Amino acid sequence: MLTCQAEPHKTPKEPTATVSRPLVADAVDFAGVYDGKLGDKYPIRLLINAQEPNDSVWWGEYYYLSKGELISLRGHLDAAGNLKLREYGAGDNKPATGVFTVQLPTAQELTGTWQAPDGTRNLSVALRRYDGAAPPGRSCAVQVRERTYFGRYTVPIITTSDKGVNKLLAKQFSIEAATGTSLADLREQAPPKDAIRGFMDLSFEENYNANCLLSITQTQEDVGANVNSGITTTSLDLRTGFGIQIGSEIRQEKMAAFVAYCDAQLQQQIAKYVRENGYFDASDSVGLNGQRFSYDNLGTIIIRKDTVALPYGVEYADMYYMMYKQYQSAFAPTISFAALQLYLRPNSPLRRLAPKQQP
Repeated sequence: MLTCQAEPHKTPKEPTATVSRPLVADAVDFAGVYDGKLGDKYPIRLLINAQEPNDSVWWGEYYYLSKGELISLRGHLDAAGNLKLREYGAGDNKPATGVFTVQLPTAQELTGTWQAPDGTRNLSVALRRYDGAAPPGRSCAVQVRERTYFGRYTVPIITTSDKGVNKLLAKQFSIEAATGTSLADLREQAPPKDAIRGFMDLSFEENYNANCLLSITQTQEDVGANVNSGITTTSLDLRTGFGIQIGSEIRQEKMAAFVAYCDAQLQQQIAKYVRENGYFDASDSVGLNGQRFSYDNLGTIIIRKDTVALPYGVEYADMYYMMYKQYQSAFAPTISFAALQLYLRPNSPLRRLAPKQQP
């Protein structure tokens, strides 16, 4: 949230999936999306995230194509080399609702069982790896429309040729998800058209929609004693419905070089900002010049016409709200589609951004 008050403020972090250090090779081998069935009859899609070094915990999520609701996964490799992933419902401290025990014979398949927590139900697991780099083909028809509530709040309505993806994105981009409140409560909170205070606006911008990839930025504004606004960008692989986090798309051996490239871009952007705007005070000078792009910043991306940008959030001690507002969208290391290909995993969906070769 933003405000124009000249009071020191500890900048809140926007929750993103990040990578703290270079990734473990074994985890990189198995990170990705798998399609298949539970019990030979329940179609699901499952994502395994890249793992951090010296971390025995594996993370992921999955959803039933018939329901479109993400279920979190967390687990580890057991002594026999099997991957055990416990699934959890929404919210903190929720008990496990099921356990996957899968073998890892190759990086192309997951086979094993799913078991209810009390052991009363067992289902077979048979999943095949999805090749994100494959061309989407003609079947990837995507339509983005808009729906406005109470004359103020607009959300995207995303339709693809995949019914499972449609259900997943309908929940992810619902008005309830965007505002964190029910439609009934929002109706009561919505200010009249001539109001100058309250939850004034919710809108979105379509940054990129091609190659079965979609990038959308949502912005909301709340006016009280100060103007508070928030910006959230989501980039998606529309063939699977899962969001794209850049840290899971970069090859391990290229990770250090990619981070160095992004940091060089960031330093150039900071230098340009200082030339054009100067500093607010001495602490601002120290704080701004102390910024460094690191593995922790490998999260959300913005896909545009021919580049990918990595939004960078400036943070330093005693930063003023006023400066946070100015910095919010000021810095984002950018890389061309062509240059990005040098760093990507072979099966990354961002491979589809590669410029087409001229005949």
